[in-house]
Amino acid sequence: MILFVIMNKKNKIIEKEYIYILFLTFFIIISNIIWLQKDTTPQRWDESIHLNAASNFTQTLKTNPLKVLITFITQESFYPPLVPFLAAFCGLIYPEQDSFTYIMILFQIILIIFTFLFTKKFLDIYSAICASTIIISFPLIYTEGHYFMFDLPLTSFIIMAVYFLFKTDFFSNRKYSFIFFIVCGAGMLIKWNFILFIITPFLFYLFQNKKDISKEQKYNIISGLIIFLIIILPWY
Repeated sequence: MILFVIMNKKNKIIEKEYIYILFLTFFIIISNIIWLQKDTTPQRWDESIHLNAASNFTQTLKTNPLKVLITFITQESFYPPLVPFLAAFCGLIYPEQDSFTYIMILFQIILIIFTFLFTKKFLDIYSAICASTIIISFPLIYTEGHYFMFDLPLTSFIIMAVYFLFKTDFFSNRKYSFIFFIVCGAGMLIKWNFILFIITPFLFYLFQNKKDISKEQKYNIISGLIIFLIIILPWY
């Protein structure tokens, strides 16, 4: 494997193949910004609801930021509030209603990066490059970056959660175990059906090692579940 050596402050080596992921990410950012600036299509029904919630969060951040946590819990009654809340910061930077949709670029980047990392973990870097390119090239995935809907954020957090699940090393790694449960909590604050997609790999991974589970693993799982509940219960 050919290496392109870039020495940073910590003298780490960055492989040449990672440059492609940076290029792909750059392409997604630029192409989406151009599209969102040119697009004049009226918002759809659900999208308008989400945009209104994001706008309300922006107003709270501008006028009374100390109330933002209370607003986070009470603003939305049907859809979880995480995506509109994050989009509100785009509204602070660029005060136009369509600006909230720019947050979708972040979720596309998350999808690219964690598809790449997950595939690289189990196959090789070239398969990872192909997988990340293919998934962002699907018309549905790419065009979802142009609409303020929750399906793209849900998809990106599912692949991120699955990646960190396997990084837990059967929940023996405390850091990654806690990160996994935090990501799951955030996923539940995107859409409630997140749990339907993560429960199967979680249970499979858990019971695959049930005979040899240690006290440390039990502690990590129980503590992680407590963190998960702390994150989701205030809204649910």
